[in-house]
Amino acid sequence: MRKHIENKQQLIFVFIILFSFNNLAISTETLTIDAGNVNGIIPAIHGTNNGPLVKAAWDPPCGNNQVGDYSQHYVNANIPQARTHGAGSLDMSQIWKPWPNYTGHDPTDPDNYNWLNADEAISAAMAVTNSYLRFGESANHGISSGGGCDSSRPTSTPPENFAVFAQVCKHIIKHFKGGWDNGFFYKINYAEVWNEFYIPGFWTGTGEQAAQLYEAVHKAIKPEFPELQLGASISLQYTQSGFMDYVQANNVAIDYIAPHSYRAMPYNMRLAVHDNPGADWESVFAYYGLPANTPIVFSEWNRPGGCYNGGNGGGLSAIPIAAHLIGTLIEMAEMHPSNSSHNVVMGHYFSAAKQIWNAQNINRSAGVALQAYGHDLYGETPIKISSTGGHSNLKDTDFLTIAGKSENNDKVNVLVSYYDTSMTNCPLDVGLGVILNLNINNLPWGNAGFRWERWVHTSTSLLTLADSGIGYGGTFSTTQNINKNAFELYKLTVLTIPLANMN
Repeated sequence: MRKHIENKQQLIFVFIILFSFNNLAISTETLTIDAGNVNGIIPAIHGTNNGPLVKAAWDPPCGNNQVGDYSQHYVNANIPQARTHGAGSLDMSQIWKPWPNYTGHDPTDPDNYNWLNADEAISAAMAVTNSYLRFGESANHGISSGGGCDSSRPTSTPPENFAVFAQVCKHIIKHFKGGWDNGFFYKINYAEVWNEFYIPGFWTGTGEQAAQLYEAVHKAIKPEFPELQLGASISLQYTQSGFMDYVQANNVAIDYIAPHSYRAMPYNMRLAVHDNPGADWESVFAYYGLPANTPIVFSEWNRPGGCYNGGNGGGLSAIPIAAHLIGTLIEMAEMHPSNSSHNVVMGHYFSAAKQIWNAQNINRSAGVALQAYGHDLYGETPIKISSTGGHSNLKDTDFLTIAGKSENNDKVNVLVSYYDTSMTNCPLDVGLGVILNLNINNLPWGNAGFRWERWVHTSTSLLTLADSGIGYGGTFSTTQNINKNAFELYKLTVLTIPLANMN
């Protein structure tokens, strides 16, 4: 008996030690939402690259497309824009029959255009979202050195005739916005000149030539379509290559800039825009004399190279991808002009061809996140309310939240994302969790009863209802264990049936 008691005491001692160790390892976070403090909007900044229709016939030579029609996903997630890049449907080689030649060919002659693939792609997009046009050509890496995917196609050298190229762009706009050549009258308001001027696989010219091409397109299109916003595909590093010097010296009008961001952490968006003085976009605008409120469209963004294809040898559906996506959308939403003095107006996640939905038309993790943001937050609760308690440590942790309420004050939804790269640059699995204290005050329905739900991203293809209950009055509090490298959605909905009448 004594031996049994001693063993039991030892077990209790070990349990106490383990319990204490685990409590030391698990940190506590507190988020406070004030539903009575409206401080902006939930903006529709969750665009995509390509889609909703992805076809093998449109593949660029180095494409990785999964054939499918993802239209219903666009509807489900309220996707606001689809950029025509990554599927090849609007590549110049698809539309302009004399491509890659321009000199000596008439850009006003309808016989020089082939609209088959472009019409199908743009029509599919306009049925469920809005198109963001990208003028240029997809990459064909390595051809100049004997590699590449299709040696019959030339590299992405600058067009040999900028003026004709600009007129071709104008007639593409006329076809889709002005009905030219049996075209359409779509309300397309964004177009981007080229793709990644700063990468040799897309552009082998100089920065000054890139600025001259942008200028030619801008001057050709804007007089006839002044409402169309024309953006330049440049990066922070590329601003010193002659592009911005030419823009400044020649007073070139820049409607917006279209940088790309493949970064490890969501806070990198903030650093790129305004939080890295002397080396961010707002510093560039000031240095080159551009308006401080020049719009920014992150026309491609995802996790960094390798990670956006899963990282560490795979994992396209890895749960942490969604946490990164939600965190980045939160950062961009906070820099929207309706919510701040900054001017991030849109982002396009890369891409519908592979990263968002799979070949079986089922959500990957990115699709789950886009639907949570686009349907539940933006779609159901578009009025932004204040939140405190989120943070970034500017190293490896982004713990972020954003909350909204409905226009008729019957819903409050909250997104919480915890993204942590302390273990690996491309996390594929969720990590040891934290204790979350969530407090929501000043609920808009006063003393009425409400139902609350906690949805957790525990499956690669969907959210799981992890907890729910009934509350009463103007406040709600809960304490939960949440995982790192995952996101959660809290939904509070006022009850239309009095509590006294419920079973």
